[in-house]
Amino acid sequence: MTVREVPAETDPAIPGPPRARITIDVIGLKKALRRAVKGEVRFDPGTLAMYANDASNFRQVPIGVVVPRTLDDVVAAHRVCRRLGAPVLNRGGGTSLSGETVNYAVVIDHSKYLTGVGATDAKRRLVTCEPGVINEELNRHTGEDGLVFGPDPSSHSRCVIGGNIGNDSCGIHSVQAQLYGPGPRTSDNVHALEVVSYDGARFWVGNGEEDRLDKIIAKGGRKGEIYAALRTLRDRYADQIRARYPSVAEVPRRVSGYNLDELLPEKGFNVARALEGSALLWGHCHHRATGGTAPEQRLLEETGLSVTKLKGGCCGLAGSWGFEKGKNKISMDCGEQALLPAVRDAPDDTLVAADGFSCKTQIADARTGRRALPAGLVAVAAAARKASRTAAHW
Repeated sequence: MTVREVPAETDPAIPGPPRARITIDVIGLKKALRRAVKGEVRFDPGTLAMYANDASNFRQVPIGVVVPRTLDDVVAAHRVCRRLGAPVLNRGGGTSLSGETVNYAVVIDHSKYLTGVGATDAKRRLVTCEPGVINEELNRHTGEDGLVFGPDPSSHSRCVIGGNIGNDSCGIHSVQAQLYGPGPRTSDNVHALEVVSYDGARFWVGNGEEDRLDKIIAKGGRKGEIYAALRTLRDRYADQIRARYPSVAEVPRRVSGYNLDELLPEKGFNVARALEGSALLWGHCHHRATGGTAPEQRLLEETGLSVTKLKGGCCGLAGSWGFEKGKNKISMDCGEQALLPAVRDAPDDTLVAADGFSCKTQIADARTGRRALPAGLVAVAAAARKASRTAAHW
């Protein structure tokens, strides 16, 4: 394959569902990565098939895979992908149950070589490690000094610290981490992060930087630019963040979305903690059965949308049930009872919010000509458009 078309970000100002596509020069991308990266660059069918899956039911074939040998390789891969317009996805152990580690992107696998662990500072209760270190291996290392990294998901023998950071993982001992340590979430247990932006800028972000914020921004550079934008975002929405982000005391394992409350002045402008927890919340039938969709509806209405809450049962796909042999027609018939006709009949500028992966897949596979997004992303798009739209919420 010499070129490949993959989904791309759509300007929120464009009415209707996201539909942008981008064509990637696969051969050119592979050659450029091999010139820039000392580690492994894999575009063969076997590797693409292997990295198309994680521990979830979802499958998306990547453009290619980079297995960096050094942190410099990670930076180089980001720069090449940015220059050639290819999306990137950083991956750890692939233990995600919600599809976070599969995408139509260049997958960067940190788990093979980036496994270094520095010396433990027992007095300050700190240790520095690379993103590919397995959670359990880190605890073996710190355990020699009587210390434990509190968050330990059930996959702790396979998941890596980078993945824990991306998902803001908690784990079976998170209550103990809350009572006897900094807190139950990975973000509560992170002191600083060395990050790389999509364009290859590499710098450290920390916690408690409110007092130094003016100096950091005045110094300029990519870090200063990003910090300035984060402060503007914080100041613009501070009252809403305070009002609507429940504290960890109220919801100890609040890990859905970015921790924007960590940017508030009273919190100290904790960028390292704010960057964690970018996993989407997939809510579908069990979501409505256990908690309802009232919070999502309020969120959409607060952006000025007029919300029509669709009535009906299952979208029909029911996880992966509709993909099983002989069940596709039944699955589609279920969807045609309520969801699919409502999506087809909605005006062109209607935004469709569906938090379930199966619901979004059913809408796409039924050739409705629409693409659904999680309620949170629909709210962001609506706010960016600065206009009231009609939203159908499933």
